[in-house]
Amino acid sequence: MKKWKKEFMGFVLEGNEPVNEIPVLKINGQGIDISQAFGGFASPKVFGIFDNIEDLGNAIVVHQNLVAHAIASTVVIRRDAALLDTSQRKRFTDALLRMHDQGTYQTLAKIHANGWDPGHRGPAFFPWHRVLLQDFELAMQEADRDLGNDGNIALPYWNWARNNDDNQGNSLVFSDDLLGGNGDQADGGKVKNGPYKDWGLTREFDSSNLQFTGDPSAIMQIRQYQDDPPGAGNGFRSRLEFGPHGAAHMWLGGAAMPPATTANDPAFWLLHCNIDRLWAQWQSDRRADWLAANPNLPYPEEQQTVDYFWDGLIPETTWKTTRQPSGHNLKDSMWPWNGQGNNPLDDVSMEPWNQPGMLEERTPLGALNHARMGFVYDAQIGWSRVKEILDGIVNAWTQQHGHSPHLGRHGAGFKFGTKAELLAAEARFGRVFRLIEPTMIGTGQGAQTNLVISLKADEGVQGFGRMPLDGPYLPDYEIEEIRLWIDEGCPD
Repeated sequence: MKKWKKEFMGFVLEGNEPVNEIPVLKINGQGIDISQAFGGFASPKVFGIFDNIEDLGNAIVVHQNLVAHAIASTVVIRRDAALLDTSQRKRFTDALLRMHDQGTYQTLAKIHANGWDPGHRGPAFFPWHRVLLQDFELAMQEADRDLGNDGNIALPYWNWARNNDDNQGNSLVFSDDLLGGNGDQADGGKVKNGPYKDWGLTREFDSSNLQFTGDPSAIMQIRQYQDDPPGAGNGFRSRLEFGPHGAAHMWLGGAAMPPATTANDPAFWLLHCNIDRLWAQWQSDRRADWLAANPNLPYPEEQQTVDYFWDGLIPETTWKTTRQPSGHNLKDSMWPWNGQGNNPLDDVSMEPWNQPGMLEERTPLGALNHARMGFVYDAQIGWSRVKEILDGIVNAWTQQHGHSPHLGRHGAGFKFGTKAELLAAEARFGRVFRLIEPTMIGTGQGAQTNLVISLKADEGVQGFGRMPLDGPYLPDYEIEEIRLWIDEGCPD
């Protein structure tokens, strides 16, 4: 039996090639179904162009969009804009001003202006905007590095359904140090304060109660993603797109109202970051529903694809074969990341723009897991999520091996039934090794804790072995979520 391990284009490839059996291929610790990788072949021996599984692994890394987006090297936290401190506000505004000076901001805004059909009025409303927001965030990070910082910043969100005022009634979002305020209605609605006062923006805040018209709480309880029946307007996607999302645009007024100019206003990106946060929360709620109905089973990734088109009255075999408009189906290449010069639906002339280092082709399927793409939301970093990740890996191990793992082999104190147990977990091999040293909590040193290292290192660390022994192992982005939790002070 031949085993090998190598690094290729930043990915770790592992091969296990038994004689007369289907080989096993892993990329960054994740098993790859090679029978489905290229055209349903059962073995690389019949591929013709691939002499061995190693060549196959290289080809998958290069060509498979799903694999290329499977692992994010860094996960950042998107935070409530009203709660940003002074330094966070300055880095955000400085990055946007830099992007505007370089023309990157205008290019991203233009993509949205020409993306009416690809990104609206259909199931791809959420994934299309999620990818656009990611490109915007990546451009922000690049601008931050250009300004001499480390690039570790994230797009904040505007939660319009809460009170965003300080104790004196001043807005914490539409303030001089973040977004600027309302436009001067005596001068055509021109915005004359804040960092972007020279951009020619217009705003006309609606006097109606945004917190009431834009409250998404009832919509978050809807279980189906799509309308049922089609066009009924009762699905989660349509209710949020044409309800609170539209109300927030209308409340801003001015440039934020017409689709052709709405992304010119920086408030647009914070508005849609909140829309993405709500979708992420809805996805998390559906995950919780599934786990509650299927105790002691690992959450299947394919369930996300079910939730993308789920319709309570349409049989599964029907919705899987029902075609949506071009660009809105799970594996459709979305414009403009497909490299086409024109919007195929509106025939809008525009050169394709792709973030450096990213593949041209993006699909709704590749945007369903936001943590895998490299970002999470502040409210999601809590003990329940950490326990879900750790429970998931134990359940997956149990499913694969037919019995529960012996955690004692990873250190006698590797326990996480409760948060208190995890924080107190220790092993004794001559001296005490803590899974999470108290002095590292909340100090930005989460990556140096034994917990994180035992999840990443091949052989474990100190008194703790690799968790779990013999896999399946956590993907990097989930380990990053645990690191962020430690860095945030291990919140409940």
